[in-house]
Amino acid sequence: MRDTGLVTTKQLNRWYLGARFCAGGVWLYEGLWMKILRPDPHELDIVRHFSFLGLGGADLMKGIGALECLLALGFFSGLIPRSVGIVGSVALLAMNLTGIFAGGGTIAAPLGLLIKNTPLWFCMLFYALGTRDRE
Repeated sequence: MRDTGLVTTKQLNRWYLGARFCAGGVWLYEGLWMKILRPDPHELDIVRHFSFLGLGGADLMKGIGALECLLALGFFSGLIPRSVGIVGSVALLAMNLTGIFAGGGTIAAPLGLLIKNTPLWFCMLFYALGTRDRE
């Protein structure tokens, strides 16, 4: 096979699959492990600054963790890739900015948080913009 310099559909699909499972894995870890099974004390400190529908602290964190697990299932299933990728991208950005600006100063290195999450954000955006939801 001659190298045309173009990426084949098969190669691109592998990249989408990789981005999909990277994003799903991170959301599952963050939701299930860091918020439900073994709540991270630092994340709990951030969440304590908020209340939603009467929930606060540990209960709110478990609710967020459940939503993150649901998002992970969306990535793993591959059923509505564009929608899941967009929701994941927006959720990550919203959670980061909310924690930075309304977290009561609990995030010591806001720029570091954004830099650390940029690769995940690009994976989700790449997946969202390169795929289509089934009609």
